[in-house]
Amino acid sequence: MKGDFSRWDAINKQNLNGVLHQQGKVLLDRDWNDQTQLTLNWQDSTAQQIIGANVAAISSQQPNAFKVTHAQVEEGKVKLEIYPGEGWVNGLAVTLLGESIVTRTATYLEPPIIRNGIRDAVILEVWREELNGFQMPNLLIEPALGGPDTTERVLTSMRFRLLRLADDQDCHNIIDKLKDDLNQKGKLKVSLQETTETGGDCPVVEGGGYTGFEHHLYRIEIAKVNDDVPPSFKWSQFNGGLVGRGNWIEDESNKIVTVTANNQAIKMSGLTDFYMEVVEWDEEQGFWRVTYGAEVTLNGDDLTVSNEYYVEPGFPSEKVFFRLWNGISAIANFPKATEPTEPNELRDGIRLEFDNPDTTYYRSGDYWTFKVRAGEIVNDEILIDDKPPQGIEYHRVPLAELNWDADSDIFFDNEQIEDCRDIFRPLTQQNGCCSFTVGDGKTTHGDFDKIEEALRHLPKSGGKICLLPGLHEANVLIQGKRNIKIEGCGKHTRVIPRKKTRQSPIFQIIDSECIALLDMDLVTLGGTAIVLEGTEFGNLKEIEIGHNRIIACKEAIQIDRGLNIHIHHNKIRMLDKAGTGVAIYLTAEDSIIDRNDIGVIPAEKTPPSDNPNGGETPDPTDPCADLELVYTNILAFVAYINLIWQIPLFFIPTNPYKALGGIQVAGGSERVKLWDNKISGGAGNGISLGTSVAKFLEELEENPEEDNDEQVIEHPGGGINGWVRREGIGLANITVVFERLDRSPVVTTTNADGYFPAELDAGDYQVEITTPGYKINRITFLGDSQKKFSFCQIDVVQEEIDLGDLLAFIYDIEIDRNEISNMGLSGIGIPRIERNSLPKT
Repeated sequence: MKGDFSRWDAINKQNLNGVLHQQGKVLLDRDWNDQTQLTLNWQDSTAQQIIGANVAAISSQQPNAFKVTHAQVEEGKVKLEIYPGEGWVNGLAVTLLGESIVTRTATYLEPPIIRNGIRDAVILEVWREELNGFQMPNLLIEPALGGPDTTERVLTSMRFRLLRLADDQDCHNIIDKLKDDLNQKGKLKVSLQETTETGGDCPVVEGGGYTGFEHHLYRIEIAKVNDDVPPSFKWSQFNGGLVGRGNWIEDESNKIVTVTANNQAIKMSGLTDFYMEVVEWDEEQGFWRVTYGAEVTLNGDDLTVSNEYYVEPGFPSEKVFFRLWNGISAIANFPKATEPTEPNELRDGIRLEFDNPDTTYYRSGDYWTFKVRAGEIVNDEILIDDKPPQGIEYHRVPLAELNWDADSDIFFDNEQIEDCRDIFRPLTQQNGCCSFTVGDGKTTHGDFDKIEEALRHLPKSGGKICLLPGLHEANVLIQGKRNIKIEGCGKHTRVIPRKKTRQSPIFQIIDSECIALLDMDLVTLGGTAIVLEGTEFGNLKEIEIGHNRIIACKEAIQIDRGLNIHIHHNKIRMLDKAGTGVAIYLTAEDSIIDRNDIGVIPAEKTPPSDNPNGGETPDPTDPCADLELVYTNILAFVAYINLIWQIPLFFIPTNPYKALGGIQVAGGSERVKLWDNKISGGAGNGISLGTSVAKFLEELEENPEEDNDEQVIEHPGGGINGWVRREGIGLANITVVFERLDRSPVVTTTNADGYFPAELDAGDYQVEITTPGYKINRITFLGDSQKKFSFCQIDVVQEEIDLGDLLAFIYDIEIDRNEISNMGLSGIGIPRIERNSLPKT
């Protein structure tokens, strides 16, 4: 800390805890300062041990604090957008002020080259320094006293830095690299001249030692200078505590600072020549820093510039805060001395010896302090014994990883920025081994209130997400991830699809490894609860789905090209509704389905529950029902779900089942075990072996071939009518998809004449045919004369379909100890033959 102190000693190693003032006794500046040191040391060490060291620790009560959301290179500078808030850096409390997103410029710890594919770590660098009253006079200087320099404040400063990452580096293994290596820094030795004494019986000191006439605390600090200036240091007998404010005046011949504050202290210092540094607040980087340095001479109220050592374009400002040092000198002027050569003297018997600046490292701001006492007080001959700098002590922790693209413009939401902060729960809200907790945002609140957001903040190494009780809405995509477990609180954790994507899966896992979904209630009234997909065998493996209760319409669990899949102890109920498929559909190898309870609830046994708010509640098994009315009426929805789980399955329904039910092991599956499952009810088999034609066509429609050409049309908005034709003949039952990237697609199907209508907002749309066997050849797009409607003719051609998946064999399927009842076809059999036929190939 800079300041006009009598001494500044580190006392934290003495096991001291506080300062006690005695009546009638002198109160020194060091007493107050010691108490400040003790308080800060206790605060920092306690926070470090409780919250954690070497991390950016963020409370779950402010989970977005210090979150990097956007990074962009502008005019050669890296701009970061960061959420404000509070956090802890290696135990130090820090606050980033702001009402919304804060923009900061980040500088590199080492010179970089930014290009596509390069990764950088965002580093939060924190340190403590003094804040003088004249830096913020409106807040800290009392004008009623005439504006004198009084006490200083302790300021926790910060700035954002960048560190280039090697291929094998990430936020978790660069901690040691962020620490300053003291062995690489230049050292300083400070000594006094050897004392000489008179002879005789009463010898007295006649020379050597400290020859000054006043007690001082000296400060030696590395100066910030221009590149053409050799490494230099500045020094102060007042510990850098002589400061002031003034007006910067510059004309063709002179540069002057007219002193407007603390003039008396400057004139009473006994000095007329100084080294002056201007210190200003940097809005872009967010901290106080030196912007100008020059030798000056005091003439009345003016400090006249003579030699400039550090200059930045655009600085200084008109009104400046400045710090005055005794002087500045090149480090090379005070080299290491070897006998019989004596060290070079700074002044008053004080001698300095620096390491060679050509072979070691000196950083601006690093400092050493030592005290000297005048008169008969004996000083140590060695004041600093060849030591590295005492400070500044920087605390650096990683905040994020930046994965630069070709545009050097990346976003957290686009998964180009990885979060490295450590979010912790208060001591009163600890929940065991969970990486994050997730509440529903209404009745419960965790580290996050969205499952997707919690997933986005997990590190690449994975983690565990614990879902708190409540009604969660989610459409979770886990793609290319590993080692993730999502676990709920059993029936107290209910998860449904989000409002805008009710038909989409609640959980979709693609090409991932070691994923577990456990202990939840999953409810989807119109879609599939869980979808597992591998682009090829081996990409999706080691997936566990267990101890869940699932109510679904289309399918409960669908697995495509999985390896080592384990589905166990789930209770699954399928809605008896036209179009409802099997409960579990899988194409997998080396997998086990065991101890699941699977059933179809007959539609006649699931009438709508009474609406607690009055009014009529739609029946979810009615194909014409508005399911959104069921989802949004929470009380009626919960009552309906509770009713489902209370219905027994030991009866045979009056009307035939509409839902297929059961388990289907599709073609291409090998070494699959089905053990100890209880399967009851459905229009199909209890266990079906092989791929059905309907399922095959459905998957082709949902996942069209990559070369199925998409074409773009520009639509003015409103109605659009069109025809789908092949060789001039309209085609029936062709699915046409109009898709904009910023919203859900519009899907329409042609009638018997090949005609289709649709309503589109204005914009550009990708047009795609998803019906298997056809692809777009060209689109003719016209508008009517009144611009109310648009007409387009889509000409298609046939394409061949790969029947490999449909015709694939199954091998080594083990079916044992399953209890199957009330099925429409057989206990075990092949899929039901549909009348639909494949398009010609």
